[in-house]
Amino acid sequence: MNPIIIQLLYTFETALLFSIVTIGVYISFRIVRFPDLTSEGGFGFSAIIGGMVLIKTGSPWLGLLSGLFAGVFTGAVTAFLANKVRLPTILASILTMTMCFSGGLLLAGKPSTSLPEGWVLQDIFFFLSSPLSIGIIGVLLVFSILVMKLHLFFQTGGGYILRVRGENPSLCKELNHNLLLWDIVGLGLANGLVGFAAVLLSQRSGYASINMGQGVAISAIAAIMLSDALIPTRRLHWSLVACFGGTLILQLVRLMALNFGIPDGGLDLVTSLIVIGFCWFASIRKTGQPSILEQIRM
Repeated sequence: MNPIIIQLLYTFETALLFSIVTIGVYISFRIVRFPDLTSEGGFGFSAIIGGMVLIKTGSPWLGLLSGLFAGVFTGAVTAFLANKVRLPTILASILTMTMCFSGGLLLAGKPSTSLPEGWVLQDIFFFLSSPLSIGIIGVLLVFSILVMKLHLFFQTGGGYILRVRGENPSLCKELNHNLLLWDIVGLGLANGLVGFAAVLLSQRSGYASINMGQGVAISAIAAIMLSDALIPTRRLHWSLVACFGGTLILQLVRLMALNFGIPDGGLDLVTSLIVIGFCWFASIRKTGQPSILEQIRM
């Protein structure tokens, strides 16, 4: 197969995986309206936890579940610090992120570790011979189911309460809903998705590293900015689908940067420039909702 086509297919697969992270960050920023940077440390922490469980048990499914719950836990910690310790939201997420880095290193004993062969998608799509085809078909199916389930969840009573918590916290209090509880639900859901994607990626790549999450939060914010430009809508299901579009464009830009000779370390600079440009672009469009930049200032 043509090397360029192979590169594009791998980019598509990577975009599908990271779009799950983008959806998680979208939930925290857009729905809960909580400027949460926990994913920067929680991504690698979840990968380490999932990897350790995979090594101990040999079960990729247990590894996936443990990584998902590790992500939920990091989100709950951030919500607790913001609500009970009364820390500013940004500071609460930064402290949790820092604890994730330290905790992952203490648990694993080293920054990264190789994983035995084991990938949940390979167990499901065992009849496909190519890992690339397993990745694309499997993650596409996971992403589609995820979008549908989230869309259905946000049509339920709990989903509406979570949206009210983001839109009008004072009204949420007047309705006698516990803000801490719903912050835990919202941030737990958001960071659980981040942890879920982290374990899928670590199982796919064959290693887990505490530094895997470096730049994840800023990349997700950049993808949300791109998705705002693609589909400036308030309809939730289209916004979730647009998260994939924004992530795909971002991954294509990063691929072009690599092909132009920009080293790996320079990709975060490219992403940061995209965020700066699209924060400005999205803030002047009439989308009916505040930009990511405005939400960080709140």
